[in-house]
Amino acid sequence: MNVTQVFECLFDFPGTVCAPISDAHFPHGPGGTVVPVANIVGEPSGFQGGNSFVIAHGQTLEIVITATAGTTLHYMCAIHPWMQGTITVGNGHSESED
Repeated sequence: MNVTQVFECLFDFPGTVCAPISDAHFPHGPGGTVVPVANIVGEPSGFQGGNSFVIAHGQTLEIVITATAGTTLHYMCAIHPWMQGTITVGNGHSESED
């Protein structure tokens, strides 16, 4: 397989949760410029959308979460969709479970 075939295998699933995420981060396909931060709309049905970040291996990321205290946010890796977790927003702190 070449890079294009691997990219299509990982990301070319129209109608899935991963499709709008990969389209937003990789608008020009494999080898193109990567958009590191994107706001994803709520598609397909049941997926509420939100902010999406590209994080390289070993990289850390600090973000501000503006959700109301008590809100549970679900997250997943668009490249490895079995990698999922939740963040429960608290007053001045949050707890991450992954």
